Amino acid sequence: MKHNTKRKGFTLIELLVVMSIIALLLSILMPALGRARAEAMLTKDQTQVKSIFSGFMMWSPSHKGKYPIPGRERRLQTNMGGVEMLVKGRGPEDMEQNDHAKMLSMCVMQNLFSTDVLFAPTEQGDNVYPMENYN
Repeated sequence: MKHNTKRKGFTLIELLVVMSIIALLLSILMPALGRARAEAMLTKDQTQVKSIFSGFMMWSPSHKGKYPIPGRERRLQTNMGGVEMLVKGRGPEDMEQNDHAKMLSMCVMQNLFSTDVLFAPTEQGDNVYPMENYN
């Protein structure tokens, strides 16, 4: 009786060699993919900052070359004919209004940029998120 020596298939050694080659290639490629992903996130960050800056540049020509500052937009109450009122563009600057949150909120309300540019893709953690239905 003759034994059939022409079997189809792989030996265990051949499978282990192929698996080790695949593992080696993955170990070489993974850091390169991680660097490419990090670079893509930084590029998106740069684009978002550029979008905010272009919003400021859109604002300044129509406001005497000044950037959007909430204290200049929302002025202190002035006495106009015996009536206390807020007059846009007149009166002394309200310095208490000048902080980052109010400035960015004012820019969003003036449609200088959307809230999407305020969240960086590189932000760590789940503590920063857009508020839904913010008025």
